[in-house]
Amino acid sequence: MTLGQNIQTARKAKGMSQETLAEKIGVSRQALGKWEKDTALPGLDNLQALAAELGTGVDALLGAQAESPAAPAVTLDALRDLLAARDAEEKCRRRLWGGAAGAAFLVLAGLLAGTALQYERQINALNQNYAAIQSSYAAQQADLSAQISELQDAVRMGETTVLDWRWLPADKLHRDAAGSWMPVQVQVTQRTAAAGTTARLAVRCGDDTRLYEMTAALDGSFAAGGIVFTVGSTYELSVQWTADGTTTSEGLGTVDFNDEMTEPTIVWGAAGSSLDFGYSVRRVGNKQYRLTLTC
Repeated sequence: MTLGQNIQTARKAKGMSQETLAEKIGVSRQALGKWEKDTALPGLDNLQALAAELGTGVDALLGAQAESPAAPAVTLDALRDLLAARDAEEKCRRRLWGGAAGAAFLVLAGLLAGTALQYERQINALNQNYAAIQSSYAAQQADLSAQISELQDAVRMGETTVLDWRWLPADKLHRDAAGSWMPVQVQVTQRTAAAGTTARLAVRCGDDTRLYEMTAALDGSFAAGGIVFTVGSTYELSVQWTADGTTTSEGLGTVDFNDEMTEPTIVWGAAGSSLDFGYSVRRVGNKQYRLTLTC
């Protein structure tokens, strides 16, 4: 049997696991596993520690107890000499590889030094040329960015999809403990009507954004209801068009909803022999919508 097989057999006879035996002799379980698989040899100190923990002799682990009296025995001194010879051979091999690597490094260093001296001036010239080219490129890039920005502004102006929009009261002004609020309706007219187009209205107030489905009105515009404006709040409105699976968004404007927009203004005037009166409510863009009653 091999050394590894003897170690494994003695360990199992003792009822110990690889982890337990490895911990007792101060090595890792992986190292002990390599010894048992005969892919590595333990040192003399580890071999003696193994024999002591397993309750056997070094000769027994090495398989030196011959079945026949004529079989030679491997003594501890012979094993020590064998391991010493192996270590000496390994050190010699490392010295040879180290010397070869050092010589190769010196040759390579000399070649690199010669190449560096030869191309040093060329590298400096290339660096100077690169700096000049980079400066010129930065200036051209700045001019190109300005031109692109102007072109994008022009394209945006040409791609406006909204012809007109407005908001209208849908009910009277309500007042409660939380404040004053009014249901409103928003109407949006497309610049160019397209069949199959759907629309959604986005209403943003602070960090809250709500979406409302818009329906086509009789005049071809789109309208969204169920919207509530609270006095003292500011609303940012935008519309989302969807046609042929493509959605585009365009801002409409901002509504600063205040008391001036909700309080009626009494209008008195004379037309002929009749006395006209009514009320008007201020709207976005300083427009007024006036209802006049005539007796």
